[in-house]
Amino acid sequence: MDFATRFLEARTSAGLTHEELARRAGVTPRTIARIEAGKRSVRLKTLDQVAEALWCSVHVELRDATDEHIAEILRG
Repeated sequence: MDFATRFLEARTSAGLTHEELARRAGVTPRTIARIEAGKRSVRLKTLDQVAEALWCSVHVELRDATDEHIAEILRG
C-alpha cells in the first residue's frame, strides 16, 4: 500500500473531510487533496502537522537503497 492510499484511509477512518483535516493541520484543502492523489511530496513538518491532526504518529524507516531503487526514484 502506498503513502497516498494510507493517508486517504487515515483521513476517512477519522471521519474528516479535506477541509476539516486541512483546518486542523494548518494547511490548505488543496494540499490534502494533492497528497492523497500522490501529486505532492510532503515536507516533514507538514507530515507531522497532518499526523497530529489525525491522531497518528510518524515513523520513518531508513533502509539501504539498491541501484534499482535509486533508478525508480529518479524515474519519478
